Amino acid sequence: MKEKLIAIGKVICFLLIGAVLFRMYCYMIRPLDSEHIRNRITGFYALEDQSVDMVGIGSSAIYRFINSAYVYDHYGYTYYSFCIPTMGCEFYKYAIEEVRKTQSPDLYVIEARRFLKLGEKNTLNEKRLMQLSGNMKYSQNRWQMISSVVNRLEDPSSYYLDVMSYHSDWPNFKPENFKYYNNSVKSEDAGWTNISRIKELKKHKIEDVTETAELSAAAEDILRDLCEYCKEEQLHVIFVDMPFEMTKKYKKKSNRFAEIIKEYGLSFYELNDETKEMGIDYKTDFYDKSHVNCVGARKTTGYFMEYLMEHEQIPQKERTDAVTSYWERVSEMEKEDFKIQYQKLKEKVESSGHYLPSLEELL
Repeated sequence: MKEKLIAIGKVICFLLIGAVLFRMYCYMIRPLDSEHIRNRITGFYALEDQSVDMVGIGSSAIYRFINSAYVYDHYGYTYYSFCIPTMGCEFYKYAIEEVRKTQSPDLYVIEARRFLKLGEKNTLNEKRLMQLSGNMKYSQNRWQMISSVVNRLEDPSSYYLDVMSYHSDWPNFKPENFKYYNNSVKSEDAGWTNISRIKELKKHKIEDVTETAELSAAAEDILRDLCEYCKEEQLHVIFVDMPFEMTKKYKKKSNRFAEIIKEYGLSFYELNDETKEMGIDYKTDFYDKSHVNCVGARKTTGYFMEYLMEHEQIPQKERTDAVTSYWERVSEMEKEDFKIQYQKLKEKVESSGHYLPSLEELL
């Protein structure tokens, strides 16, 4: 009997060790990407527990607008974007749950634009779901997120066990992949990238639009569920719509969005109403019709933070020396990179007959 128990114990130990090694393999084989998604999500997991004051939830309509290094350098808050490009708003609640495992932010900044753009068909972007689930740690929350849309997936098994999609990628495996063995790698830029591209946009007249237009049924259902969740969990949240080439169609939807948010006693800030006050220049501050470049981002970050300082109560967490050192390093590196990207952008802007604020004004 004793020998049988020893044998069973050895088998259990073998299986446990095998499971741990297999998980490490799954994390390491996950591909790196040019959009820095892996850097941003695994960087979040590497943050010291209970060290973040604010977290952004959503897509590039958040992480291309709020410069985390600038927030720390000018306002003393630690901010991090738990975001991927085009994150479906049906996954926001799961992203918040993932954040809450290690952090207790005093404010969640939640993107509104996904709700305004979600159509009646509520088409699932499987590529973006894979980029989210394929960079999260294996957990019950991740499993539940995938299960919430399992009936809409062509091959659900490849989402639950994403290594099935990557197992043939060994030729692309690099020494850098080894550091992802625990899916937790410190992001030296806190998930932020300065962009020096430029695209001239048209500023539509939306200031006088007071009519409303219904959100899609799917968008409203998801929004109400998220609002109820935030209220039940007593989370401090603010929904925000960052500047883009907003048309009257989207402004009407934004007005309806604001009505729904107000029903729940939550906050919504429509920055497209205040681009003039913000100093946004549609000729120089964007790199496509939906996102600002590095100069535009400094304007949106500063203006938004000034609004928060006036309207929201956000205490700062006590920080260890390691946390302070990390954010000071991130801030210094971003400043040096911004100087480089600013000069690149300045040349492009001036060649088109326009001008930027001085570097001193923006630093």
